[in-house]
Amino acid sequence: MFNGTYMALPRFWGQFCETIDKSSVTAVNKFGYLQELLDTKIRNMIEPLPFTAEGYNRAKSMLQEKYGKDIEMVKA
Repeated sequence: MFNGTYMALPRFWGQFCETIDKSSVTAVNKFGYLQELLDTKIRNMIEPLPFTAEGYNRAKSMLQEKYGKDIEMVKA
């Protein structure tokens, strides 16, 4: 589960990409899995997005933009 800390993102994202994002599961199902693996505060950030492939891609971008900042990970 990703709790929103900068230190936790690389591990979480690596595992998520290998087990879910690279799988042959539909994007909508991947979006569901992603939501299940996020802490409530983080999940609330992406819940307004449409439950579609486009929404899934946007959710991934939002998480990377907010938590994937190299400088913040170094500080953490």
